[in-house]
Amino acid sequence: TWEIRYLVVDPAPWFGMNLLIAPRWTRRTNGQKGVLDVDLSRQSVAESPVWRPSGVLDREYETLLHAHYDLPGYWAVGRDASGVSRRPLGAA
Repeated sequence: TWEIRYLVVDPAPWFGMNLLIAPRWTRRTNGQKGVLDVDLSRQSVAESPVWRPSGVLDREYETLLHAHYDLPGYWAVGRDASGVSRRPLGAA
């Protein structure tokens, strides 16, 4: 299976830079108006780690991004601190 991990967002009137936002941080979208409503403060988005499209999207950047928003990474969901999966047997 595959998953969309990030959306590239251009909040041009606010900050003039591209940002990465995880789809699970969104509340709702309006594609016709180009609006993405997120569960993040404007200030935290403004102070988000800079993402450059020409750069590498690696675990180091992802860890920095998730730590900035104080949100767990997708790699940690369903796992304990050691990284061991805590899903019930037979769960997908």
